[in-house]
Amino acid sequence: MCGAYSACGVRGIELSRCAAADPGASLLSFSDPVVLPASSATSLWRRSVPRFTTYTRDIMGAIHAKMKADLELRGCALTTQKEYLRRAHNFVAFHGRSPAAMGETEIREFLLHLLNEKKAGSATVHMYVAAIKFLYATTLERPEVAAKIPWPKRAQTLPDILTGEEVEQLFRELTSLKHRAILMSAYGAGLRVSEACSLGVSDIDSKRMLIHVREGKRSKDRYVMLSQRLLDVLRAYFKSARPQGPYLFPGDIPGRPITTDAVQRVLRKVVVGCGFTKRVTPHSLRHGFATHLLEAGEDIRTIQRLLIGDDYFCRPRRPF
Repeated sequence: MCGAYSACGVRGIELSRCAAADPGASLLSFSDPVVLPASSATSLWRRSVPRFTTYTRDIMGAIHAKMKADLELRGCALTTQKEYLRRAHNFVAFHGRSPAAMGETEIREFLLHLLNEKKAGSATVHMYVAAIKFLYATTLERPEVAAKIPWPKRAQTLPDILTGEEVEQLFRELTSLKHRAILMSAYGAGLRVSEACSLGVSDIDSKRMLIHVREGKRSKDRYVMLSQRLLDVLRAYFKSARPQGPYLFPGDIPGRPITTDAVQRVLRKVVVGCGFTKRVTPHSLRHGFATHLLEAGEDIRTIQRLLIGDDYFCRPRRPF
């Protein structure tokens, strides 16, 4: 997908003479730059259908492919890979130049643009900083470029929590048994939406009343509770759908689970139908699971183990 790192014509795009003369030459060499003529097109940041040049496509495509491979080798989740690549793409498209030709000045200019003009939140900027630092430190092997870029202070906000009655109303509005089973799994077992979508048929242990969550966040397995009500819903869904293959909730692509985007779209429609004014996402159900257990008198350490596993607080985070 070379287009993900391509940039359309802007005031000038620097390319190396060696790359222009020999497409097989090093695509990360930017000495002795050549500036292509300006075009009327604007950057990808402002334009949804870009106009690519051949050599820009080649250079950005090579860096995109290497960054994707680096993320896979690091063991990052697919959602993390997708977000990092998208953020790095936006950074490159904003300047219309290869990241190998840019440095700290361009990074700061882009981040200030996000803060001052786009009014991006701290969580959004934090993700951009993480993606750009990974791009330069790992993919381009130039860690000094982004080393002095500070991490933004993240706002400490509290999520909107649905009441028990609102959760019941939400599930009643879900006409699709498949989506009801997915979202009830997210609430009844405290699963992330990606974990609920990726459940396998063999992960439901009705004898021990447990769900085996495989390769959750940080590629970590854990067991979570399986209530009788959730088991009844899962059995009703399985009897009706008879899913083929290893996944309990298969998607449109054979051999792949349903996508989180598909579940989120359904949830948004249901939330509108319920008339909720709260901001409700699939992750809200996970928050509701923890809050309602706490309100019922459950020990907070037990809730933490159910949500994130036993050794989360003992393990240092891996720096990118």
